[in-house]
Amino acid sequence: MIRRATHSVALLLIRTDDLLRGRLAVRQEPLVRSLGYVLVITILCGSIYGATMGSFGGWQDGRWVLQIYAAIKVPMLLLVSFWIAIPSFFVINTLNSSS
Repeated sequence: MIRRATHSVALLLIRTDDLLRGRLAVRQEPLVRSLGYVLVITILCGSIYGATMGSFGGWQDGRWVLQIYAAIKVPMLLLVSFWIAIPSFFVINTLNSSS
């Protein structure tokens, strides 16, 4: 059981490294699968980062609620800002490729 979990984490880290280094696009994967993977990584890593930021004040006096709130808020912030910026990126890319 532990070996299988370790293998899954290692595979996730390898795929994340491929994504960040631009090698994931070289593989001919369907776009929906690649976007799903990016979505999962954004939510997972954003939640971990948000929980880490929320733990700044410690666990006393009900501060654990802040940690949960930050773990939910950070992935939402990343995804909403991504979807707001997509139309601008599309327009800029279209204008650059037409000239």
